[in-house]
Amino acid sequence: MTIVVQSSLAQPQNFLELVQRTALECGVPGTINTVANQTNQEYINIINWVREAYTAIQNKHDDWRWLWREFTFNLDAGTRTYDPVNDWDITPLQWVKNSFRLYRTSSGIAGEFWLNFWEYPEFKEAFNRGIIMTNTPHVITQLPNRSLRFNSILEAPYTIRAEYYEEATVLTENEDVPVMPKQYFMSIVWLATMTYAKYEEAGVLYNTTANSQYNAIMSAMERNELPAISLGGPLC
Repeated sequence: MTIVVQSSLAQPQNFLELVQRTALECGVPGTINTVANQTNQEYINIINWVREAYTAIQNKHDDWRWLWREFTFNLDAGTRTYDPVNDWDITPLQWVKNSFRLYRTSSGIAGEFWLNFWEYPEFKEAFNRGIIMTNTPHVITQLPNRSLRFNSILEAPYTIRAEYYEEATVLTENEDVPVMPKQYFMSIVWLATMTYAKYEEAGVLYNTTANSQYNAIMSAMERNELPAISLGGPLC
């Protein structure tokens, strides 16, 4: 079992501090005081590697607990298709397909009901032909362009609620804070350090420090921050 060595160094709290800690672990001389408008190529590399490391960790699994979100939005009558990014200002990586709920806004949440989620090929065969009715929808799908579409045109204003896992965000400003729990921030540092070590062909740094520390933190995060695996019932 890999032991994570506790460091006396302060835990990084934001993008700039993650960059500074990575530079320290990599033995890069000097102090990086900002992530913006750098001219030192070594500093630029460290900044980019930290940014890419955070993105890679977010994308390692599409159902991290810390990327789970829920939303509520009011829908207008006479509509059928919505683009979550442009219409609702959210960026879902994937939807929790059994979480879509709808209620007529004027009636209130007491009248909420579940929507059935159909995959697009089946939805297209059933609902994308002929005259599209205007009434209460009961099926929703995700189109190939990632918009959402109801089986019918809304005959009245409705309110939709659902859950989703958010797309990866990018660290940009000095004070940007990763959305993952803070106890796992050092995984970003160690993954960026591994990239530095490969770039500099520093095998000792890669194999004896960065790799083992990253794997230990990642194992803990995967154990604690992914949905529990549910076992199926008996086959017979």
